[in-house]
Amino acid sequence: MKKRMRAQASIEYMILIGFVTFGIISIVVIALFYSAVVRDEIKNNQISVFANKIITESERVFYAGSPSKRTVLVYIPEGVQAIEINDKSLIINYTDRTGATSVKEFTSNVNITGSVPTSPGLKRLTITAQDDRTQISSS
Repeated sequence: MKKRMRAQASIEYMILIGFVTFGIISIVVIALFYSAVVRDEIKNNQISVFANKIITESERVFYAGSPSKRTVLVYIPEGVQAIEINDKSLIINYTDRTGATSVKEFTSNVNITGSVPTSPGLKRLTITAQDDRTQISSS
């Protein structure tokens, strides 16, 4: 009779440990999924801040008139594939956590020309006012 009670306690203990392990693994998987989603949201926000800063400073320098110049620090997140500057728009191609390519377009009230490096990290850009546009260059 004693052996049977010890065996039953052992089996109950193993079942309890199984449930606890399953619960912990489930929580870890959910946390990893949501952390990836949060990282994508952070990247989207960083891209928006980057583009809005360039556009705001370009408009500010343009309206101040030639030969106004301004140097700004901007952060380019990882995953940015290309940055195109066409007339009054700034187009950014980037990849998200799944590897899908997304495109964001930001418009300006003034003509913008120049180029911005796509490598990730903190960049120093110089924005110079010209007669009919602003010129963006990396310093």
